[in-house]
Amino acid sequence: MISYFPVLYPGELLYSGCARFSARMKYPTIGATTMELFGSRQSVPPVDLPHKIDRFVANLPAGHIYTADILIDQHTLLPLYAPFLPIQNHARLRAAMRGGGNRTTNTLAGIAAGRVQPPMYLRTCPCCDAENIKRYGETYWHRLHQIPGVYACPYHNVFLQATNVRRLNPTSKHTFHTAQHADRSSKIQTVDSSNHDHVLLVTIANIAAGIINKPRQPEGPLALLKRYEARLQANGYLSLRGQIRLRDLRRDMVNFFSAPLLVLLQCDLPDEKAKDWLTYMFSPRERINAPLRHLLLMTFFGDTSASFFDKTSSVTQPAEARCYPCLNVVCPAHGKKLIKSSECKLTKGGRRMRTLYRCPTCGHTSARTEDGAKLKWIYDRGHLWEDKLKLLWNDASICIAHIKQELDADRMTIKRLAVKADLPFPRLCRDRRGVIRHPPQKKANKGKFAVETRRVEYLALRKAQPAATGRQLRASHAGLVTWLYLHDREWMLKNVPRDVNRARPKTIVDWPARDEVVSAQVITLATQIKNAPGKPQRASKTAIEREVRCRLKLQFDLIKMPLTRLALHDVVETLDQFGLRRIHYVAKRFVAEGVTPTRADFLRAAGINTQRVVSGIITDAIDGALAQIRTNIENLPS
Repeated sequence: MISYFPVLYPGELLYSGCARFSARMKYPTIGATTMELFGSRQSVPPVDLPHKIDRFVANLPAGHIYTADILIDQHTLLPLYAPFLPIQNHARLRAAMRGGGNRTTNTLAGIAAGRVQPPMYLRTCPCCDAENIKRYGETYWHRLHQIPGVYACPYHNVFLQATNVRRLNPTSKHTFHTAQHADRSSKIQTVDSSNHDHVLLVTIANIAAGIINKPRQPEGPLALLKRYEARLQANGYLSLRGQIRLRDLRRDMVNFFSAPLLVLLQCDLPDEKAKDWLTYMFSPRERINAPLRHLLLMTFFGDTSASFFDKTSSVTQPAEARCYPCLNVVCPAHGKKLIKSSECKLTKGGRRMRTLYRCPTCGHTSARTEDGAKLKWIYDRGHLWEDKLKLLWNDASICIAHIKQELDADRMTIKRLAVKADLPFPRLCRDRRGVIRHPPQKKANKGKFAVETRRVEYLALRKAQPAATGRQLRASHAGLVTWLYLHDREWMLKNVPRDVNRARPKTIVDWPARDEVVSAQVITLATQIKNAPGKPQRASKTAIEREVRCRLKLQFDLIKMPLTRLALHDVVETLDQFGLRRIHYVAKRFVAEGVTPTRADFLRAAGINTQRVVSGIITDAIDGALAQIRTNIENLPS
């Protein structure tokens, strides 16, 4: 149990509190802080989703106010992931954060599966730093500023600044870094309110702040899907059959966010028909998607965290405001708000869905504007309107202009509906003694083509154009090809010409080009590691691969990258090579200090364990280095 731990500030990361503790205690070794706090010297202090929190709480001094749940909900990023996780994953993730086993929090949270990389460097807001220093005498790492996709501070409308502290430093991963001593730019970049992309970044930050400031329990993928379906239907992206118009949604999202902004947020939407992240957002399966992509959809639909998650946050309108008026001039309830519900109906082509309003008094059915106050299309005028039409039509003393005014319809509509209702046409007027009925003429049915005739036409077409492909024939004779596909598909599939020169789909990754880039990086990084000042670090395969991934943000497969594989084979240091470098480094240090070490002191400084099997090369190098140290020190001028 430790005797002191600093009080965590509002919105401060647990990592930040541990960093301030380490800076004040000034332990002599790197792993001493993690040993004191988490009971393990090899624990890596994660920024977003730490683990071993139960062990950390048990080591706090007596009388502290913290519990594991308080630390998880108020000082980690779990509240950001929780609403979008499957219920089972959330329970396992919370248990993993409290437990003391291997760290599996990133896997359970879907950080790798979401394919949204967190920022490489920790970030701060200059205005928040100034306020913290004025209020507390120091600044700290805010958890809101470390969320992927948050590039602006929602409280001060300024852009965040990246510091020199890496989120995961491969060379000093056991070291804590405070925000007070981190290097950052002194320039403050404010958000331009006239720039649409800047406003969207602030909106995303506001939604993220609302989510992490109010922890919520997950409701499962079906609850999320219902919320999205309600917004898709309200915006016209959901058909009557429940199918999502992804093409329209993708196009409108690219126009709303702009393609460069989506690339910056790692959520770009390509034009190809291949499945992208937007396709998986509306799946009822227990699929984990990055929280940033949920934030984008909430921003696109105009939601906040409260309006999206909290059922009580939506403002309920009074019953009178949720009803719609009848727009039929013949109806006795004209203008009164009697229509309480609406229904959806597909258009003739089945491509669009319209919302219909039907009056319960007269049966008048129409499509209207979004507010329901103006007519857009009339599907059924109702029985009262038809009865009024019959009454006025049979009255010879009334002219057509008066009927037009009474029924609020144009002349051609009145005449067309009169013929449809089997009324006498032309109508009986004062100057017309007889009535001549002209029944509507039905359109003559076109004779259907025989299958054999169309087959002969298609074969003649192929013979006339032997080099044409199926696509070219379809473009030049669309009617013939379409007819055969509909009525004789089996024969058509057997006789359509195959395009042997059809371009194959391009691969997603250009492995040869990536191989050249990564192989050059491998050689450069290995040289930098070997020539770095200070204590030697081994140029191992793991260290080089990790550094390449951090720099280039690329995933690579050594099986498909032969140049990289050969470069790694050439530059990776063996244990003997690394041992020789350490021996030379320690020998130079002793000579510079003017100290003649014993063999035990030399081995301890070089980090060589003699209890393990040591090759003859290392033994000879140690003997030679000790002899060289003695010679150099004896030859120094007194």
